[in-house]
Amino acid sequence: LVASLGLLCNKTKITTIIREYMTNESLHYMTNIMRMMIGLLIITIVPLYNRIHIIIHVAGWIAIVLGTSGLLFPEVNRNIMKVSITHIKTIQSMILISLVIGGGLCYIGYMM
Repeated sequence: LVASLGLLCNKTKITTIIREYMTNESLHYMTNIMRMMIGLLIITIVPLYNRIHIIIHVAGWIAIVLGTSGLLFPEVNRNIMKVSITHIKTIQSMILISLVIGGGLCYIGYMM
């Protein structure tokens, strides 16, 4: 949530981060490894007994698939980044959506 807020407030950082991600091989590798680890943690820790946990479980699987595909097909990921760097408004919209979803899930998590 804090990272999303920071990126929305400082719009010039978005292109800097994307350019750095596209050129730095080790950053790309570590990001995808962390995606896979976070997805695996989510899947193993969150039990499946109500609807909200199913949504979180699916998010865990999505993280695993994205991390694995980023490791197996790094050029596809870079090409997506090259296209997205020209559409900053789309990236800002995705950051805003992740902020709303993350905030909603945090609220639901604290109320349970």
